[in-house]
Amino acid sequence: MGAFLLSFIVFPSPFFSTSYLLYRKTGDLSRWEDIAMICGFWLDFFPKKIYNRGETTGKQVETMIFYYIRHGDPIYNPNGLTPLGARQAEALGKRFAVHGLDRIFASSSERAIQTAKPAAELLKKNIEILDWANEDYAWQELTVRNEKGEPEEWCFDDREFARFMNTEEVRALGDQWYRHPELARFEAGYRRIAEAADALLESLGYRHDLKTHTFEQIRPNNDRVALFAHGGTGKTFLSHVLDMPFPAFTTHFDISHSTMTVINFGEPHKDNDPIVPGVLQFSGDSHLYKDGLPTKFCNRFYI
Repeated sequence: MGAFLLSFIVFPSPFFSTSYLLYRKTGDLSRWEDIAMICGFWLDFFPKKIYNRGETTGKQVETMIFYYIRHGDPIYNPNGLTPLGARQAEALGKRFAVHGLDRIFASSSERAIQTAKPAAELLKKNIEILDWANEDYAWQELTVRNEKGEPEEWCFDDREFARFMNTEEVRALGDQWYRHPELARFEAGYRRIAEAADALLESLGYRHDLKTHTFEQIRPNNDRVALFAHGGTGKTFLSHVLDMPFPAFTTHFDISHSTMTVINFGEPHKDNDPIVPGVLQFSGDSHLYKDGLPTKFCNRFYI
């Protein structure tokens, strides 16, 4: 009874009181999250240790969660988002407001920045711009070209070329896929993104060991980090970070508008123990479903 009266004084609304007591008794934050989000109360009040880590045990987990998000439904010229894309970005913002983000990165492309803005505004975070992630560069580097020598389609999206990228002769090369004469032209673009990805992750505390296909945790980090960027850049980025050959990965995995891929970098079991990042979800769109938005792959067909 005393706990109830105290909580009622601290939280005048009976909804807050009930939610708080439920959390204290069961450790279940779901009810509390719903009420707090409705009241716009969450970020300024609730302790970061809980909302930003999703923990109820009190144990601090030293693992970085990395989110890769493709921009919302786009307008390519002029560069930006459609009205649907703007609503997708708002849904993402509400999704990230539940557990928070510590760092927000975005490509220098306006459509990526517009997708990141709702989350940044809700969480009161700055958007850190990464020009290397802009898809305009990748489009010049990783595409098949028409008779005029102009970029026509992503190498992994062109049906005929995608079939070639999965032939035995290419698969046999594994990580050395770029040694194939037909794929050598894509090496520079791939390496540019790969090296930038490794530099970013090392700045966040994880050094990529290309020989063992693992990461070394060079400093403790339990941040939640998001990068808002693009599909073509993203598939290349993810193939490298996950140490999967570029041809096989990019032809078998795709990323829809505004969806998030979540990577857990784990915590070493002992000092200098190598880390193998794990994908918790790929191209997730639950935020769209929750907001009643179409769950259509790239606004083309329902999934």
